[in-house]
Amino acid sequence: MKFVLIVLSLFLLTSFTPSEDLPPIAFLARNPAPDSVILGIGPHGRTFKTGGKLFVRERSGRLRQLAPTFYDIADISLSYDAKRLVFSGLVHPDSSWRIYEIGIDGRSLRAITKTDRTIDLSRFGDLAKTFERYDDFDPCYMDNEKIVFASTRYPSLAQLGGVRTSNLFVVNTDGTNLHRITTERNSAEEPTMDLSEGRVVFSRWWLNLDLPSNQTKDGLTRTPAQALTDDIGNIWHAITAKPDGDELKLYAGFARTRAGLQAYKPRLMHNGDMLAIFTSSLSLLHRSDTVVIRRFKKGASVPMLLSPMDAVSVDAVEVSPNKIIYSQRKSGTFGLYLTDSLGSFHRKVLDLPKTDELCAVALVPRPVPTLFKDQLDLANDQPPLDEPTDYADLHAFRFDCFNIFMNGKVDEPIPDAPKIVQGAKVRFFMNIQRKNADGKDVALLFNELPVDEDGGIREPTAPAEVPLFEQLVDSRGNLLTTSSGKIAHVSGLNSERKGAGTKCVGCHTGHSLIEVPMNNALSQWFNAATSAHASASSVWEESGIRYHAARAIDRQVELGCDTSMWVSAPSKDAWLNLKWDIPIVAREIVVYPISKKSVILPRLAMNKGRIALFSDSKKVKDVTFDNTQLLRLEVGDIPINELTVRLESDSISHFGLGEIEVIARLLY
Repeated sequence: MKFVLIVLSLFLLTSFTPSEDLPPIAFLARNPAPDSVILGIGPHGRTFKTGGKLFVRERSGRLRQLAPTFYDIADISLSYDAKRLVFSGLVHPDSSWRIYEIGIDGRSLRAITKTDRTIDLSRFGDLAKTFERYDDFDPCYMDNEKIVFASTRYPSLAQLGGVRTSNLFVVNTDGTNLHRITTERNSAEEPTMDLSEGRVVFSRWWLNLDLPSNQTKDGLTRTPAQALTDDIGNIWHAITAKPDGDELKLYAGFARTRAGLQAYKPRLMHNGDMLAIFTSSLSLLHRSDTVVIRRFKKGASVPMLLSPMDAVSVDAVEVSPNKIIYSQRKSGTFGLYLTDSLGSFHRKVLDLPKTDELCAVALVPRPVPTLFKDQLDLANDQPPLDEPTDYADLHAFRFDCFNIFMNGKVDEPIPDAPKIVQGAKVRFFMNIQRKNADGKDVALLFNELPVDEDGGIREPTAPAEVPLFEQLVDSRGNLLTTSSGKIAHVSGLNSERKGAGTKCVGCHTGHSLIEVPMNNALSQWFNAATSAHASASSVWEESGIRYHAARAIDRQVELGCDTSMWVSAPSKDAWLNLKWDIPIVAREIVVYPISKKSVILPRLAMNKGRIALFSDSKKVKDVTFDNTQLLRLEVGDIPINELTVRLESDSISHFGLGEIEVIARLLY
């Protein structure tokens, strides 16, 4: 394709405003792709070829071109000393993407990755030809001498779309010591660095075609009529890991919804906040009507919209504190725009005719992150074979979940853990690429273990370097559920490095955002209220919303505000009852008032409150209180299976609670 850029007129075509005081910026000017593809975005756009050039925009607004001999360039990253750029480049329209480095002055161009992979693909039969070629893309400096990048070198197909699986690889800037650090079944790409912790942050395609079922022998199905849910995940979320691929966990996201977790191409700000792309097609396989930039606080957080809803916006990066540059398109092609950390304005910086300006990066030095030293051996170059005996020879990792019933904090945007049961078991499955030409290989059950009496799962020999998922079942083999009806089945695939180990609590979406207690004894104590059956003396209804008892154990006060509280009908007294199917050992009761942000709250009154604890209908503890402000009531370590909160007033009024926590452990 003929490149449409007219270099002679570049300076005149910029929209430079001296008051912006922007540092020098490197960016790409690429020929537009078809309307259904956004260059550099998702399985179809990440390696799309159109023809493009790499430019530096000086502080004065003058433009100069780097690496002019390439047919197309994508995915630029700056070294920490601000002297070099790495990028993915195409030397010819028919070549594959490879990683290159060049000086900011345009000198010292060198290839970092080459077409030099040597693995045996014959095991894949007719599928071998599909894996012969591969692309390297999305490079990012880990420090000044090491690069992490995405690649389709590892032979695998994603489970949807018939697209190649991307994984993360690490290589020295001189091209030596190239090795893989992830083993995703679907994809891992768009790495960036967390400068404060020396960890890699990247986008992962979270997807699992196998649905949970109580009608099949192994608890799995791909037949919707047999499934307990149609949720296959199918989103891109932001994951963080050590530089050797160990300790994978979510970096940020609103885990109560799939859309709340969507985060493609994460880029971190100086304070740890994350900028990421949201697309209405969560899988990025289809055209999206909405493509915007969102900002997240690190950890479990509510995203904030940063770019206009009436524009397509991508590639946001911080150029200086409170200044963000990104690419925007309302009609025609993408240009570069400036905004602040609140998205309070959107000012055009540069928009060249007939090309997409993308992947801007400020050419300013940054502190070099201190990386964790690699402690794990190199990963295998290719998946194991299909025969079950092969898995016995795999290197192992240690899987430790200290308490599958652990919940997040109140108002932490993470779903509830499964409801507590006795005799629960965990099933471990793996799903690797074998010979299915669509990436839809059958999952394999490789182990089933009883959950320990304290709620923990401890598996010392889980197979490493293969995509895994789990599900929790009761003693009869039926899937566990949460209080909201969610199924205890992992709707995505995880892997761990050989010789490594996982340490987590909870077994639900977003559980890796929960802080793991410092020891096993502390991990046994959790909020058991979400496992109770809640009932109340009466319920208030307003504007079609019933403020029923279960709203007092949904782990929300401020987060849900007007939809997360129990409110009674008018009376002189009211009660809220919690009852568990199995006994627990209660230590602390925490009572939360209704949010002060509530705008529909009726008049409440209370002169006296009482909490009664029961064991098999026998009262074992009575605690009184005289207000419904935040209360923390130590009750001692008492076995119970029922709790009643009774509120009284001298006059007829409504009663209500924002939330109640019951900090307890399982009885054993």
